Amino acid sequence: MIRREAVFSFLVTIVVGLSLLSVALPTLQTKETILAEIELSGVNEDTISLSSHKAETSGYTPHSNIVITSNADFAAEASAEGWPGDGSALNPYIISGLEISTTDICIYIKDTSVHFEIQDCYFSAPSTTGTAAVEFWYVTNGKVSNCISDASRGGEGFLIAG
Repeated sequence: MIRREAVFSFLVTIVVGLSLLSVALPTLQTKETILAEIELSGVNEDTISLSSHKAETSGYTPHSNIVITSNADFAAEASAEGWPGDGSALNPYIISGLEISTTDICIYIKDTSVHFEIQDCYFSAPSTTGTAAVEFWYVTNGKVSNCISDASRGGEGFLIAG
């Protein structure tokens, strides 16, 4: 009798365990994304907070990748794109509402000290290139808020160096 109760208890444990696994498995297989809040206000004052959630890509404007390599380049790009702002602390350049999906870096900014904000954007780039979706090299006075980097294809989110 004790053996029958032990076998029954074991089978119940297995059934419950498999039930829990079947509930958790779809969650483990869903697309992961990273919501980023990054502010670059100085060399030693960088802050980053990341959280994971599902991507919702509707409402963004499709855009090609962005490459900026100097303050003058930033001003020219902002003018050509119609981005608001003048790069000052009181009126930063604003890059907003873009969906950049590429096989390369989505946004690459290097050697700048102008003030800018990248907000409410969606980035998707594969990791096969060995790059992050957004890269900042030797950048100060930049802020990224409420942006999503899609990690479902193995891509990395954000790289800040320098």
